[in-house]
Amino acid sequence: GALASAGEGEGEGRLTEPESVVKQALAIVRQAGTRTPQTNTLLAGRRVLVTAGPTCEDLDPVRTLTNRSKGKMGFAVAAAARDLGAAVVLVTGPTHLPDPPGVTTLRVRSADEMRDAVMTQLTSRGEARRADIVVMAAAVSDYKPVKSARHKIKKSDGPHELVLARTPD
Repeated sequence: GALASAGEGEGEGRLTEPESVVKQALAIVRQAGTRTPQTNTLLAGRRVLVTAGPTCEDLDPVRTLTNRSKGKMGFAVAAAARDLGAAVVLVTGPTHLPDPPGVTTLRVRSADEMRDAVMTQLTSRGEARRADIVVMAAAVSDYKPVKSARHKIKKSDGPHELVLARTPD
């Protein structure tokens, strides 16, 4: 099918549908799990960190730069890891998806907030120890406005200049 960028044409670079990826991953895990008595504990004692959804970069109090990610892939991965016995933390940008039961969900908005939440999870000690597995499925914005307006930008004649800066990976 068509790739994410129109100029890239068509080909195998297109991401497979999330449901297909999860089904294939579960099939692989089940096959590997046949060597253990209970496949639902394959990840028991492991901590999994998953990112999901888009991030939003505010232009002003009512407008944002974002993308159309719905977060389905990350939410499915988080639920699958939970079903395999892992302690799961899901860091997600704004989505309409409900928090998966049995998963610690941290909701963030911007790329900076997502980075901060992920780094906090990766560097925390004690009971909330570092992750054993990290799945970065979020569609993080590549750019943010250098300056966000404090009030709604009013429509005016002529062009409006928008200066962007890269967001952290």
